[in-house]
Amino acid sequence: MSTRGSSRFLEAVYGAFHSPQSISRLAEVATEEVEKWRSRPLCTEYYAVYLDCTFLSVRRGKAAVEPVYVALGMKPGGSREVLGFWVFGAEGESSHNRETILKELWERG
Repeated sequence: MSTRGSSRFLEAVYGAFHSPQSISRLAEVATEEVEKWRSRPLCTEYYAVYLDCTFLSVRRGKAAVEPVYVALGMKPGGSREVLGFWVFGAEGESSHNRETILKELWERG
């Protein structure tokens, strides 16, 4: 969705006006925060790490169904933590993508 479209949507649905420039800045800040979260160091110990994917509709010019990989770690105390998520594109689910994810997780701790 464009920044102007987002601005119109927020005004129509919530009655709150935000300029396209402020929408753009909010998107930049959100992207920065997500990237910091995705590159954070991980705990040194997990009892189990689950890696799976789900297929979601993603719009990149046109709508397509793409796999979104999610890694979930189970900590020693029993709590769970989302370790990350990855979208590789419309190439589908593959062992190469899983290998890339596991290497990244290994590098993060």
